[in-house]
Amino acid sequence: MLKHRTLKTSKLFYKKWPYKIECWGRNFWMIKRFPVDTIVDYCQTRAKPGMTSFWDYKTISFEDKQRLLNFAQSIQPFLDKDLQVRVEGNIFNVYCKDTDLYNELIKELNQYIVELHEPESTAELDYLNDNGHKKVLCNKIPFNKYKYKVYFSPGCKADTKARFESWIHNYSEKVKIPRGTVHWFVKGWYQSPYIYVEDSGTLAMIGLFMGQDVKKVEEHIPRSSINISLDQEETCQL
Repeated sequence: MLKHRTLKTSKLFYKKWPYKIECWGRNFWMIKRFPVDTIVDYCQTRAKPGMTSFWDYKTISFEDKQRLLNFAQSIQPFLDKDLQVRVEGNIFNVYCKDTDLYNELIKELNQYIVELHEPESTAELDYLNDNGHKKVLCNKIPFNKYKYKVYFSPGCKADTKARFESWIHNYSEKVKIPRGTVHWFVKGWYQSPYIYVEDSGTLAMIGLFMGQDVKKVEEHIPRSSINISLDQEETCQL
Protein backbone atom coordinates (compact mmCIF):
# COMPACT_ATOMS: atom_id res chain seq x y z
CA MET A 1 0.00 0.00 0.00
CA LEU A 2 1.33 3.43 -0.99
CA LYS A 3 1.66 6.04 1.71
CA HIS A 4 -0.02 9.27 0.71
CA ARG A 5 0.19 12.82 1.97
CA THR A 6 -2.66 15.32 2.38
CA LEU A 7 -2.30 18.95 1.28
CA LYS A 8 -4.59 21.93 1.76
CA THR A 9 -6.50 23.19 -1.26
CA SER A 10 -5.54 26.79 -2.01
CA LYS A 11 -7.89 27.41 -4.94
CA LEU A 12 -10.39 25.52 -7.05
CA PHE A 13 -8.86 23.10 -9.53
CA TYR A 14 -9.84 23.99 -13.10
CA LYS A 15 -12.09 26.73 -11.66
CA LYS A 16 -14.51 24.15 -10.28
CA TRP A 17 -13.17 21.38 -8.04
CA PRO A 18 -12.07 21.78 -4.37
CA TYR A 19 -10.92 18.14 -4.03
CA LYS A 20 -8.15 16.29 -5.85
CA ILE A 21 -7.14 12.63 -5.53
CA GLU A 22 -3.84 11.66 -7.13
CA CYS A 23 -3.32 7.96 -7.85
CA TRP A 24 -0.33 6.14 -9.31
CA GLY A 25 0.09 2.95 -11.26
CA ARG A 26 1.75 1.74 -14.46
CA ASN A 27 -0.40 2.37 -17.54
CA PHE A 28 -3.19 3.97 -15.49
CA TRP A 29 -3.45 6.43 -18.40
CA MET A 30 -5.17 3.65 -20.39
CA ILE A 31 -8.34 4.10 -18.32
CA LYS A 32 -8.74 7.56 -19.83
CA ARG A 33 -8.25 6.29 -23.39
CA PHE A 34 -9.97 2.89 -23.45
CA PRO A 35 -13.26 1.47 -22.09
CA VAL A 36 -12.83 -0.45 -18.87
CA ASP A 37 -14.02 -3.67 -20.52
CA THR A 38 -11.19 -3.35 -23.05
CA ILE A 39 -8.67 -2.88 -20.25
CA VAL A 40 -10.01 -5.96 -18.46
CA ASP A 41 -9.48 -7.99 -21.65
CA TYR A 42 -5.98 -6.59 -22.01
CA CYS A 43 -5.03 -7.35 -18.41
CA GLN A 44 -6.35 -10.89 -18.57
CA THR A 45 -4.66 -11.73 -21.89
CA ARG A 46 -1.62 -10.68 -23.87
CA ALA A 47 -3.73 -8.90 -26.46
CA LYS A 48 -3.21 -5.22 -27.12
CA PRO A 49 -6.19 -2.87 -26.58
CA GLY A 50 -7.09 -2.56 -30.27
CA MET A 51 -5.51 0.83 -30.87
CA THR A 52 -2.01 1.43 -32.23
CA SER A 53 0.27 3.52 -30.05
CA PHE A 54 3.96 4.12 -29.48
CA TRP A 55 3.58 2.52 -26.04
CA ASP A 56 4.97 -1.00 -25.66
CA TYR A 57 2.23 -2.81 -23.78
CA LYS A 58 4.34 -5.95 -23.34
CA THR A 59 6.70 -4.22 -20.92
CA ILE A 60 4.12 -4.14 -18.14
CA SER A 61 4.60 -6.93 -15.61
CA PHE A 62 1.96 -9.38 -14.44
CA GLU A 63 1.80 -7.57 -11.07
CA ASP A 64 1.32 -4.20 -12.77
CA LYS A 65 -1.38 -5.65 -15.01
CA GLN A 66 -3.18 -6.96 -11.95
CA ARG A 67 -2.89 -3.58 -10.28
CA LEU A 68 -4.22 -1.84 -13.40
CA LEU A 69 -7.11 -4.32 -13.58
CA ASN A 70 -8.06 -3.82 -9.94
CA PHE A 71 -7.86 -0.05 -10.21
CA ALA A 72 -9.94 0.01 -13.39
CA GLN A 73 -12.65 -2.06 -11.73
CA SER A 74 -12.53 0.12 -8.60
CA ILE A 75 -12.84 3.43 -10.48
CA GLN A 76 -15.43 2.23 -13.01
CA PRO A 77 -18.54 2.80 -10.81
CA PHE A 78 -17.50 6.43 -10.30
CA LEU A 79 -16.78 7.43 -13.89
CA ASP A 80 -20.36 8.60 -14.50
CA LYS A 81 -20.40 10.70 -11.31
CA ASP A 82 -19.89 14.47 -11.06
CA LEU A 83 -16.10 14.46 -11.30
CA GLN A 84 -13.25 15.12 -13.69
CA VAL A 85 -10.39 12.79 -14.60
CA ARG A 86 -6.98 13.80 -15.97
CA VAL A 87 -3.97 11.59 -16.61
CA GLU A 88 -0.25 12.24 -17.02
CA GLY A 89 1.54 9.00 -17.79
CA ASN A 90 1.16 6.79 -14.74
CA ILE A 91 -0.52 9.55 -12.68
CA PHE A 92 -4.31 9.36 -12.56
CA ASN A 93 -5.98 12.43 -11.05
CA VAL A 94 -9.60 12.60 -9.93
CA TYR A 95 -11.28 15.94 -9.14
CA CYS A 96 -14.64 16.36 -7.43
CA LYS A 97 -16.64 18.84 -5.34
CA ASP A 98 -18.96 16.65 -3.30
CA THR A 99 -17.49 15.77 0.11
CA ASP A 100 -19.34 12.46 0.41
CA LEU A 101 -18.17 11.38 -3.05
CA TYR A 102 -14.62 12.42 -2.16
CA ASN A 103 -14.64 10.29 0.99
CA GLU A 104 -16.14 7.35 -0.89
CA LEU A 105 -13.42 7.61 -3.55
CA ILE A 106 -10.72 7.64 -0.90
CA LYS A 107 -12.17 4.52 0.68
CA GLU A 108 -12.31 2.63 -2.62
CA LEU A 109 -9.01 3.86 -4.08
CA ASN A 110 -6.95 4.09 -0.92
CA GLN A 111 -4.23 1.62 -1.93
CA TYR A 112 -3.51 3.58 -5.13
CA ILE A 113 -3.49 7.12 -3.67
CA VAL A 114 -0.21 9.03 -3.39
CA GLU A 115 -1.57 12.53 -2.66
CA LEU A 116 -4.78 14.25 -1.58
CA HIS A 117 -5.81 17.89 -1.79
CA GLU A 118 -8.74 19.07 0.32
CA PRO A 119 -9.97 22.26 2.05
CA GLU A 120 -8.84 22.53 5.63
CA SER A 121 -12.33 23.15 6.97
CA THR A 122 -15.98 23.42 5.97
CA ALA A 123 -15.63 27.21 6.13
CA GLU A 124 -12.81 27.08 3.58
CA LEU A 125 -14.79 24.73 1.36
CA ASP A 126 -17.76 27.10 1.38
CA TYR A 127 -15.50 30.08 0.75
CA LEU A 128 -13.83 28.47 -2.26
CA ASN A 129 -17.15 27.43 -3.77
CA ASP A 130 -18.68 30.88 -3.20
CA ASN A 131 -15.73 32.92 -4.48
CA GLY A 132 -14.51 30.98 -7.48
CA HIS A 133 -11.00 30.50 -8.79
CA LYS A 134 -9.74 34.07 -8.32
CA LYS A 135 -9.27 33.62 -4.58
CA VAL A 136 -6.19 31.81 -3.31
CA LEU A 137 -6.12 30.69 0.31
CA CYS A 138 -2.73 30.84 2.03
CA ASN A 139 -1.22 30.73 5.49
CA LYS A 140 0.24 34.18 4.82
CA ILE A 141 0.23 36.46 1.80
CA PRO A 142 3.35 36.37 -0.45
CA PHE A 143 6.37 37.99 1.19
CA ASN A 144 4.01 39.18 3.95
CA LYS A 145 3.12 42.12 1.72
CA TYR A 146 1.51 41.39 -1.64
CA LYS A 147 -2.22 40.74 -1.71
CA TYR A 148 -2.58 40.21 -5.47
CA LYS A 149 -0.89 38.24 -8.23
CA VAL A 150 -1.43 39.59 -11.75
CA TYR A 151 -0.83 37.41 -14.81
CA PHE A 152 -0.22 38.89 -18.26
CA SER A 153 -0.73 37.53 -21.75
CA PRO A 154 2.58 36.04 -22.96
CA GLY A 155 1.94 37.41 -26.45
CA CYS A 156 1.54 41.02 -25.34
CA LYS A 157 2.86 43.48 -27.96
CA ALA A 158 6.49 44.54 -27.54
CA ASP A 159 5.73 48.28 -27.42
CA THR A 160 3.06 47.74 -24.74
CA LYS A 161 5.51 45.73 -22.62
CA ALA A 162 8.21 48.35 -23.04
CA ARG A 163 5.90 51.16 -21.94
CA PHE A 164 4.59 49.10 -19.03
CA GLU A 165 8.09 48.19 -17.84
CA SER A 166 9.12 51.84 -17.83
CA TRP A 167 5.94 52.88 -16.05
CA ILE A 168 5.78 50.12 -13.42
CA HIS A 169 9.21 51.01 -12.02
CA ASN A 170 7.59 54.17 -10.65
CA TYR A 171 5.73 51.87 -8.27
CA SER A 172 8.64 49.63 -7.26
CA GLU A 173 7.59 49.84 -3.58
CA LYS A 174 4.14 48.51 -4.44
CA VAL A 175 5.05 45.60 -6.72
CA LYS A 176 7.48 42.71 -6.94
CA ILE A 177 8.63 41.54 -10.37
CA PRO A 178 9.94 37.94 -10.54
CA ARG A 179 12.97 37.06 -12.64
CA GLY A 180 10.88 35.27 -15.27
CA THR A 181 8.81 38.40 -15.88
CA VAL A 182 11.96 40.50 -16.16
CA HIS A 183 13.05 38.02 -18.86
CA TRP A 184 9.65 38.51 -20.53
CA PHE A 185 10.20 42.27 -20.61
CA VAL A 186 13.65 41.95 -22.18
CA LYS A 187 13.66 38.75 -24.26
CA GLY A 188 10.11 38.81 -25.50
CA TRP A 189 8.70 35.46 -24.30
CA TYR A 190 7.82 33.81 -21.01
CA GLN A 191 5.10 31.22 -20.63
CA SER A 192 3.25 32.81 -17.72
CA PRO A 193 4.50 36.31 -16.83
CA TYR A 194 3.17 37.77 -13.57
CA ILE A 195 3.90 40.31 -10.87
CA TYR A 196 2.89 40.65 -7.22
CA VAL A 197 0.91 43.76 -6.26
CA GLU A 198 0.50 45.19 -2.79
CA ASP A 199 -2.89 46.94 -2.86
CA SER A 200 -6.10 47.40 -4.82
CA GLY A 201 -5.25 50.96 -5.88
CA THR A 202 -2.06 49.87 -7.64
CA LEU A 203 -3.92 46.88 -9.06
CA ALA A 204 -6.55 49.17 -10.58
CA MET A 205 -3.91 51.34 -12.28
CA ILE A 206 -2.20 48.25 -13.73
CA GLY A 207 -5.56 47.10 -15.05
CA LEU A 208 -6.14 50.45 -16.76
CA PHE A 209 -2.65 50.46 -18.24
CA MET A 210 -2.55 46.89 -19.54
CA GLY A 211 -6.23 46.38 -20.35
CA GLN A 212 -6.90 43.09 -22.13
CA ASP A 213 -3.28 42.02 -21.67
CA VAL A 214 -4.16 41.27 -18.03
CA LYS A 215 -4.89 37.56 -18.29
CA LYS A 216 -5.88 36.79 -14.71
CA VAL A 217 -5.82 38.28 -11.22
CA GLU A 218 -5.62 36.19 -8.07
CA GLU A 219 -6.27 37.56 -4.61
CA HIS A 220 -4.46 35.96 -1.68
CA ILE A 221 -6.67 35.41 1.35
CA PRO A 222 -5.08 34.39 4.68
CA ARG A 223 -6.72 31.27 6.05
CA SER A 224 -6.98 32.88 9.47
CA SER A 225 -9.38 35.48 8.07
CA ILE A 226 -11.80 32.80 6.84
CA ASN A 227 -12.38 31.58 10.36
CA ILE A 228 -12.91 35.12 11.62
CA SER A 229 -15.25 36.46 8.98
CA LEU A 230 -16.47 35.49 5.55
CA ASP A 231 -18.11 38.81 4.69
CA GLN A 232 -15.52 41.50 5.46
CA GLU A 233 -13.06 41.11 2.61
CA GLU A 234 -12.65 43.70 -0.11
CA THR A 235 -12.27 42.76 -3.77
CA CYS A 236 -11.07 44.67 -6.80
CA GLN A 237 -12.54 44.12 -10.24
CA LEU A 238 -10.37 45.02 -13.18
